[in-house]
Amino acid sequence: MFWVDSDASDGGIFKKVALQVPGASGESLEDGNYAYIYHKGSYQSLPESHQKLKKYIVTSGYRATGLAVEQYLMNALAVSNEDDYLIEIQIPVDKSESV
Repeated sequence: MFWVDSDASDGGIFKKVALQVPGASGESLEDGNYAYIYHKGSYQSLPESHQKLKKYIVTSGYRATGLAVEQYLMNALAVSNEDDYLIEIQIPVDKSESV
């Protein structure tokens, strides 16, 4: 999977684009737009970051199109203090259609 930051000209600085890579193996996400946030802290405070991201998606005119995925960048294997854990939360999104 290859990640590219998407154009932020519409104020959507939170978006990423996932592209399919021919011949890639292992686990990967579907291609598309993703909203994401970096959570720094313990697992106990992780739900707050999920809520913050979900609220931002809605207020930015997007809608979630799938379930959240967590990428553990720094956990107990890398750091000894839970307050230093770093987790990227990703949610696939689409632009909301106006009613």
